[in-house]
Amino acid sequence: MCILTLFAISAGRVNAQYVDTVCAGEKGVKYFVKANAGSTYVWTVEDGVIVNSLADGSQIWVDWAKDSGVKKITLKEINSNGCIGEPTLALVLMKPIGKVDIFGPDIVCSGETVQLKAVGASKYLWSTGATSDIVTVRPNVDTSYSVIGYFDDCGVSTSLHDLRVKYKPIADFTFNPDKPIISTPIQFDYTGTSNVDDWNWQFSEDNKQSTSTQISPKYTMQQAGILAVHLTVKNDYGCMDSITKYIVVEAGINVFVPTGFTPNDDGYNNIFLPVYENVTSVELKVMDRWGEIMFTTSSQDHGWDGRYKGVPVPDGVFVYLIHAKGVDNKSYVFRGTVTVVR
Repeated sequence: MCILTLFAISAGRVNAQYVDTVCAGEKGVKYFVKANAGSTYVWTVEDGVIVNSLADGSQIWVDWAKDSGVKKITLKEINSNGCIGEPTLALVLMKPIGKVDIFGPDIVCSGETVQLKAVGASKYLWSTGATSDIVTVRPNVDTSYSVIGYFDDCGVSTSLHDLRVKYKPIADFTFNPDKPIISTPIQFDYTGTSNVDDWNWQFSEDNKQSTSTQISPKYTMQQAGILAVHLTVKNDYGCMDSITKYIVVEAGINVFVPTGFTPNDDGYNNIFLPVYENVTSVELKVMDRWGEIMFTTSSQDHGWDGRYKGVPVPDGVFVYLIHAKGVDNKSYVFRGTVTVVR
């Protein structure tokens, strides 16, 4: 009957519960026992490969696989008499290799900055030279960023993040007419870059706002003032640009009054008739130099034929007075002289 002495397996590092604690995939880890003269030793290593050993097997070197967990090492002693002892069991805690990851957007608009965040390690070294977990980058072209993660127990890990740069649109527009007036549509035409998929127009005047998503919308103001036009454009990648222009919209009230006319029934210039623009109502009076009213009308289409009570007035200078109400609901007064020449 063979009787062998119990023995303990030892390693370069010892843990309170296990014979060893190693990192998954670690190479050349040494294990040994105190050898008895004439004995040889046979090892069985779970998830590991014995890459070297002493002749009697009392010392071995193991390359561990990359799977983490608790691994078993068993050892049998065969003495010089050929007796085989009871196997001895030891446990090895296989810690996983640390893994570092990068989180952040895959696309950035040209000229803009984004943040990339590394997670999983205790220390970091970015390809930019930064050593924090978060870096702010502003690439001009497609760029790959890498980070090395350092782990206290289990080495290093590297991660790569590709960031594609998309060109940012440039917003711009024109409007027509150059000097818009109320109640007349203003045509807006987009003139920015072509890499645009969405248009968002905002028209703002006193206590009123309107929007449009057309490429070239129209807008009409009903009162004189400042029209603020804000355009935001965006492409499919989310790259945006905006522009704001302030447009003066006038009432556009105009009254064109002839300086003279020739009521001689020759078919030319026989009627004194002012021309009105953007006027909703009018009262026209013509007086002589003593203030007597020669003619009055509230029609924009009815003019003076140079007669008073059916009798032609003599040549001379007469005074006109016009009270007009514009489309802006404001009142205007125009006065001057007109010459009658027969």
